[in-house]
Amino acid sequence: MSTRFIFIGAASQLAKEVYQKMENKDDIFLISRSKNVVGVPSESQATVTDYDPISVQNAISKLPVKDKTVIVFFNGASDKQPFFSIDAANMESLWRINFHIPMLLTQMFLKKEFSKDVRFIFLSSSRAEYGDKGIVLYSATKAALKAAVKSLALEYAKIQKYFYIISLGFFDCGLISEISDTKVKILMDRSCIADFVEVDELIRCLELASNNKSLTGSVLYCDNGYRG
Repeated sequence: MSTRFIFIGAASQLAKEVYQKMENKDDIFLISRSKNVVGVPSESQATVTDYDPISVQNAISKLPVKDKTVIVFFNGASDKQPFFSIDAANMESLWRINFHIPMLLTQMFLKKEFSKDVRFIFLSSSRAEYGDKGIVLYSATKAALKAAVKSLALEYAKIQKYFYIISLGFFDCGLISEISDTKVKILMDRSCIADFVEVDELIRCLELASNNKSLTGSVLYCDNGYRG
């Protein structure tokens, strides 16, 4: 069975590292909103302003049809200040990036038949799931995403559309760079394995979800045993 991966938020450091380590790069298409990914052929990526659904659809409409399409949402943003100081514009921005954009793009993929079998994988955060100081909105958006995925899985399984969440621990890239070294150590000490999660572990989780429809609606934890 032929499979294509589509990465949303491909300019993120984690997405780039996953791409570099995955095999069959010819079957991966990258979508980012700011800039092209260096070192990736132009025909294997597209830059789309604010992830506009129509523009995303146009970008992938010329791709050869595969038996299976796996869409992975790497896009995301976190709070960067105490909750009391976050204004309405920043609140709306976080909700748009973390929840509205993934849902709008999911709608688009459901409406247009790119493949008979489509898998939607949303990356989340175990820290957000447990809750923590300074990530009120981040936690709220990820909780909303988890609820939506469960409902989507129930609604679309009969037509071979499957939905998953992978709840991440800490990787040596991306959002972790915005946290002080002292805080990083405190957070890691909450995990069974007090270390960064390896990118290879995430790739194995992506492969597990993309090849197991029985896991639809489930949360897979790739977090070194994070326990809040």
